[in-house]
Amino acid sequence: MVDSQRPNDIVGTFELHVSEQPELNENDTENEGKRMRNEQEWDLSDEETLASKRRKFLASASIKAILPKSKKGQITFTHEPVSTEFQFRENLQNLLFGKSPLEMFYLFFDDDVVEILLNFSVKYAHDNNRHDFLITKPELLNFIGILLFSGYHSLPRIQHYWSTDEDKGIDLIKKCMSRNRFQQIKQHLHLSDNSLLDKKDKFFKVRPFLDLLNKKNLQFGIFAFNLSIDEQMVPYFSRHPCKMFIKGKLVRFGFKLWCLCSSNGYLFYSLPYAGAQDKKHSELGLGGDVVMSLLSVVEKPQNHQIFFDNFFSSFKLFGHLKQNGFFATGTIRDNRTSRCPLLDNKKMEKTERGEFDASHDANSKISFIRWKDNSVVTVGSNIYNIEPLTRVKRYNKKQRIETFNSLMQYLNIISLWVG
Repeated sequence: MVDSQRPNDIVGTFELHVSEQPELNENDTENEGKRMRNEQEWDLSDEETLASKRRKFLASASIKAILPKSKKGQITFTHEPVSTEFQFRENLQNLLFGKSPLEMFYLFFDDDVVEILLNFSVKYAHDNNRHDFLITKPELLNFIGILLFSGYHSLPRIQHYWSTDEDKGIDLIKKCMSRNRFQQIKQHLHLSDNSLLDKKDKFFKVRPFLDLLNKKNLQFGIFAFNLSIDEQMVPYFSRHPCKMFIKGKLVRFGFKLWCLCSSNGYLFYSLPYAGAQDKKHSELGLGGDVVMSLLSVVEKPQNHQIFFDNFFSSFKLFGHLKQNGFFATGTIRDNRTSRCPLLDNKKMEKTERGEFDASHDANSKISFIRWKDNSVVTVGSNIYNIEPLTRVKRYNKKQRIETFNSLMQYLNIISLWVG
């Protein structure tokens, strides 16, 4: 029996029952010692800060096995892509040689596309009790032609193309279609069947049309050796939940499309972006998932090399692309290099233009290069090194100012000598 004397203890008395411990052999004693030490460390860790726990966790042996094995210097790559672009170009030249611009247009805007527009537009009009609305293929093509014409010959209002004023009216459009007929077709133009819409898809109104255009763009195959992945804005100023605003862009308001293009601008595949709640993302993040979705149409990764900017790139993405046979290069943000030991950005900014630092991951064979240009640039790649080094001509503001000052001093000396 134990009497409690301190005011903070349990009031009254209590009993302590101690069970007899069995005898332990040498192995059991060692295991019991480890268990007691672990319990003691666990109890002490309750008073540690989260930052201290995180440092110990990252320093553990299990985490070291997961983190990349980074080393300074460059790495030797043993594989490189094989270009088949020349063969593709020869086949395309034989296929498309001699075709007029209108025939080239019909390769993409063919009967399948026209049939979708005709059927869905008429069905939409009939569903809204306008049974007298009918449209023919020539009328639809004239309507599309007016839209294309208005894209490069812009007027403040669409009605101005039928104006009687000399500085507004366009005779070509007046002969093609009346203003009221154009407005009627525009009112009923539809790209999908409203009775079969997927309410979870924010682009359900144009999804069948976009899928068909992607199919038409891929009809010649992916013939380019260098592929670029980036975003493209489609101007739009009305109201829609998918409308984006990007500060600093030429087109600030509109719909954002993720695009897979060739180096000369040909669009192979595009995906519309419906916002942050589009879907749940994998460990690669939004940018990485976009890259993998766009590259899903590439049948032979070994025949292409991919380029993208720092919005998409990350250490995990380069590793994932390498596992899938893709050769990729792109600028990368400092916090996505998986702690690669490169010279710090602040120190690199103080160096002269042209200075660089290189490092690589020995496990995944990914290289990172940082150099001083107009600003500090970091590039990641699973195919390229820093070599070969070459000289390029760059604009140097400091040197230009010094040259200008020297020239002014020289002119002042000449003017004094002449005077």
